[in-house]
Amino acid sequence: MATRIGGRSTGTFLCVIALSTPLWIPNAFAQPRAELLHWWTSPGEAAAAEILSKHVRRSGVQYVDSPVLGGGGSSAMKTLRARVKARNAPTAVQITGLEVAEWGERDALNDIDALARAERWSEVVPKPFQRYMKFQGRWVGVAPNVHSTNWVWANTDVLAKVGITQPPRTWREFVGAARKAQSAGFVGLAYGGQTWQSTLIFDSALLGAGGPDFYRKLFIEGRRPGNAHAVLEQAYARMSELRDVIDDQSANRPWNLATAMVINGRAAFQIMGDWARPEFTVSGKQVGRDFWCFRVPGTEDSVTFNLDTFAMFKVEGAEKVQGQQIFAKTVMSPAFQTEFNVAKGSVPTRSDIAGSAFEECGRRAVQDIAKASKRQTLLGSMALGHALGTEQKDALSDVIHRHFSGFLSDKDAATESLRAIAR
Repeated sequence: MATRIGGRSTGTFLCVIALSTPLWIPNAFAQPRAELLHWWTSPGEAAAAEILSKHVRRSGVQYVDSPVLGGGGSSAMKTLRARVKARNAPTAVQITGLEVAEWGERDALNDIDALARAERWSEVVPKPFQRYMKFQGRWVGVAPNVHSTNWVWANTDVLAKVGITQPPRTWREFVGAARKAQSAGFVGLAYGGQTWQSTLIFDSALLGAGGPDFYRKLFIEGRRPGNAHAVLEQAYARMSELRDVIDDQSANRPWNLATAMVINGRAAFQIMGDWARPEFTVSGKQVGRDFWCFRVPGTEDSVTFNLDTFAMFKVEGAEKVQGQQIFAKTVMSPAFQTEFNVAKGSVPTRSDIAGSAFEECGRRAVQDIAKASKRQTLLGSMALGHALGTEQKDALSDVIHRHFSGFLSDKDAATESLRAIAR
């Protein structure tokens, strides 16, 4: 059937174009494409990233895995900013916490709300997690996993050598055990002298000192409790105790090398998120026999979490848009989330996936998150960008790191912390 443009029949004209430009037809059937920019570069993380690659490619997508070296993601974010400026954004980017909303404010994210409604994600993803996958109430990202950050990892052999045969149950017991190990020639607490690592430890120190209600008010709700200075000073006193049981070679040590100190019997403990667990597994270690995993004493009824959100960035080209949709659907599928999280050391963001496939630490994490969700003590980690604005968090992290490096007293650090939060 002929159409008319400008009063003239175009039937013959369109036919000629169709016959003379055969490349139009193959382009309509171009293979879907997707790329993920992320910072999973340790051995355990890389193994989990390969599982993601396998599932996405199995879905018929031409997939590009783009890891950027640097735990915590600062290098990846520099790469992202440069690529967005060059109008060459990746399909999806690993982003933590409130940074998702910041990219939404820049109008850089794609809306995948229709896909989310069709897949009924709002019914299976706990609301505290949804906050970091939505912008202005609409889905703009997916999350394959959730890590909890208030974990202690312990070498059972090191502790047995100093007479400790059970995980410490209180803060006093924990610090006492670390001091015993230090006195026996081991490192009490494995630590890498990076700002994000000291801030991660502070999350647990404050949660233990002030409790979940205090943590929520100060970090998540932006309210200052009347006892804020006193509780912050208590938290910094705990940090000072931990400073005494780290080694003097910790400057800028990557987190996984600190984990290796526990695995190899150089250190007794490490406070780190459960992304550390696969490092033990790939080293042939078994929970219970070779290492323990337990919540930082004083935080057992709460979970501070870090959600690995894959934010969907605006891309050009039908093959990239289609690849983005397939990628998002694959990431949220129960089959992928189960296999991926068993390898990653994290747990699924979907609440309808049973924990039976996980080993002891993973099963405990699934149970802890379910209980914390009911208690309303499932709390976004300030250290990893799930509370406070970026400017506030960065200013507070600087105070925490200066204190843990020995440049501020407990009292002065508490005072400067309140100034940072009030920005």
